[in-house]
Amino acid sequence: MAIPVAGIVLGAGLGVLARAWMRLVSTDPEFTWSGTIFIVIGFTVWGLAQGVAVAARRATTSRRLVTAARLFGFVGMLPLFVGAGVIMARTVIAGGLARHRSDWATWLRTALGVLACSSVVAVAIQLYGDWGWSWRWWAGMVGLLALYGTVVEFERNTMSPQPDGWRVPRLVRVISAVGALVVIALPLIGSGLS
Repeated sequence: MAIPVAGIVLGAGLGVLARAWMRLVSTDPEFTWSGTIFIVIGFTVWGLAQGVAVAARRATTSRRLVTAARLFGFVGMLPLFVGAGVIMARTVIAGGLARHRSDWATWLRTALGVLACSSVVAVAIQLYGDWGWSWRWWAGMVGLLALYGTVVEFERNTMSPQPDGWRVPRLVRVISAVGALVVIALPLIGSGLS
């Protein structure tokens, strides 16, 4: 029980930092309690889900229980992608897979890493358009990398392979790949880049 609680604390802390980062980089910073609470709750749900995945991997080797906890860990990421956070879905999902799927081919992990970086580049360009090479741009980039680097790093127990060597059936992999492509493509479609 202590690990999920630690996940909640980590998630809430990251949510507060994310809100502070958003205020720092915004050209028109609006502070609303409802927006702040929504952001903090989204990160708190993410933290709880990652804590459950960690706890399950430490407590059991049962494939079904670990798979259920990993699925919960993945679903717990979704609140991070609401509203403007949708652009970071590529970084969180593709970055987590690139970082933690050590059983996948190097070329695939590299491609996922490049895809994960595309969101960071898009945010960097947007911030540059707002702030130029000012201290706000630099602070915004450091904050973005620290925030989402932490998110990706703490997805280890959700994204890493099953320890027993079991593999997902082919049909489930195909459906999952199509679903992931839709999640990754939605921000591109929404921003008019596709």
